[in-house]
Amino acid sequence: MFDLIRSWWSRRDDEPTPVATALPALARMRRTGYRLHPYRADGVDPTASKIGGLFHRPPGCADPRCPEHGRGLVNILQLRGEDIPGWKPRTLLQVLWCPRDHEQACPHLIVRRVSVQGADTIVGDNTDPEWPGLIPAESRITVEAVQEYPSLFALDETQQEQVDRVANWAVWGAREGDYDEEDAAGAFYMNNLSAAPGWKVGGWPAWIQAAWRPTCPHCTIPMVHLLTISSGMADGGSAWRWGRRQGEPGYDAADIMIGDCGSIYVFECPTCRHFDWNFQCS
Repeated sequence: MFDLIRSWWSRRDDEPTPVATALPALARMRRTGYRLHPYRADGVDPTASKIGGLFHRPPGCADPRCPEHGRGLVNILQLRGEDIPGWKPRTLLQVLWCPRDHEQACPHLIVRRVSVQGADTIVGDNTDPEWPGLIPAESRITVEAVQEYPSLFALDETQQEQVDRVANWAVWGAREGDYDEEDAAGAFYMNNLSAAPGWKVGGWPAWIQAAWRPTCPHCTIPMVHLLTISSGMADGGSAWRWGRRQGEPGYDAADIMIGDCGSIYVFECPTCRHFDWNFQCS
């Protein structure tokens, strides 16, 4: 079994994952997530999947404003339905926020779906000298499908004990020097085997702190992870699997910093499409 694991590792591999072989209790928890890799670019089509810059606005759709600061919102993320498997075509998911200081240092978010029609665009208030870290650089996006398992924070005590028994760096195939031999097994699982960090749609949230499990206030059913907006695509602990691979063009996280290297996790009700979000940082 361990030889299989050592010979397998590739984050783009579509074969059944050895994580499920070594930890059968997690097999049913496998999910597909879609990492959103930002590449700096100017003048990206306002109807394209993108970060920052101009966004599409259908005729009659109002420009939202921050109720606390009375200012226009910043265009953060736009995703075309055609670019995400299972999403409705000719629609756009848009995330906008106010970059000023709000409760728990989290921006005020607007998450909405709009149709692609007409030729109007949202200009967006993309300047704020007081909060430059929350104004993203305009970027095009490439989508990468990855197979994921829950963050260590989302596992129960029994599952965490199983991870600690199996998931050490040698078992999972890291070459000597790739990863600190003395790092805890749980940390290696969390950083490299479970949920992908960075900007992402679907899959499992890569929690920085305790897992958040929201319930829709209207339908009283569990909400599902829709997307994550992050301060980075990978860090020193997760770069072994999730960092830029040799030969790939360089990418960054669109030059934003949410709190102390934080992430915003957006959830959606599968019935009424109500949105809610949670902010975490280190």
